[in-house]
Amino acid sequence: MESLLPVLVACVTLLLLLFMGGLFFWKCYRRVGPHQALVVNGPSGMRVHLRRGAVVLPFVHQAEVLDLSTQVLTLTLTGAQSVQCKNNLRADVRARVLLRVNQTAGDVEKLMSTLGARATTPHVLRQVFEAQFIEAFRIVFRSFDFAECLQKLDEVRDQVVQVVGRDLSGFTLESLQVEQLSETPLSFYDSSNILDAMGLRVIAELTTHLQVARAEREAEARMRTARIQLDAEVEQLRLEQDRARVRQEAAALTGKPPPPLSAVDAQVEAVRAKAAELEASFRRKLDKPQADGRTGSGAGGTEEEDIPFDSGFHAGFRKT
Repeated sequence: MESLLPVLVACVTLLLLLFMGGLFFWKCYRRVGPHQALVVNGPSGMRVHLRRGAVVLPFVHQAEVLDLSTQVLTLTLTGAQSVQCKNNLRADVRARVLLRVNQTAGDVEKLMSTLGARATTPHVLRQVFEAQFIEAFRIVFRSFDFAECLQKLDEVRDQVVQVVGRDLSGFTLESLQVEQLSETPLSFYDSSNILDAMGLRVIAELTTHLQVARAEREAEARMRTARIQLDAEVEQLRLEQDRARVRQEAAALTGKPPPPLSAVDAQVEAVRAKAAELEASFRRKLDKPQADGRTGSGAGGTEEEDIPFDSGFHAGFRKT
């Protein structure tokens, strides 16, 4: 029995050592998630473990975790920071940039050497990439008029991506989304800046041109309505004149005195005078906005063609 005692002590000691070793290994083993990388610095240098864990010995190794998931960088170029287009109009832009760390040991090691584990935090991403993307937006927007930017938004976005590039020093540009594109309010234009002054001139010319075109369309619509009403009156009076003429001819055949046509003729003359007055009024109203448009738009304005007016539509009256 006494001879078995040393064996039992050795077995218990071995089991205790194994238990303590397993507990130590469990305590020192660092696990990471599927979208994380474990970077271990030790005497043998830097080791990168992607989506798996590793043993980190206390006082020997230093471990850091890098997030590999997609990060969002929001760009807001509005107001005084808005971008300027080819025709010197300003545009407010809001965009979302989706960035992700390249899931290779070399890229992770490069990021950890330069930026550390904070490389994927919003603050660091803004410091590193915001100026680069803003400059790309300014370069691309100077190649398009404001209207072209609205019509060719996909092309504008693709050109921004082409200027920036997909490979961004360890990061990958997954996508770029332009969430908002609108005209910058006039209060953010600086009239002492020559480009802003030219933009204000373009806005004034376009606004004047559109106002003149709108006034002409409204005047033409009113004139067409009046023309339809006058045509109806013309037709009605023509019928009344024909009836009076028939009655006069019938009275002549029967020997009775013919009814007077003075009342009908007076109405015809009144409608003719009304049509002439309406035409003259329309001409005055139409010439005035055209003259104002040419004066306000200056050399850059575009003259509108005169809207033809059928001055003979009321000449269908023929006295008999």
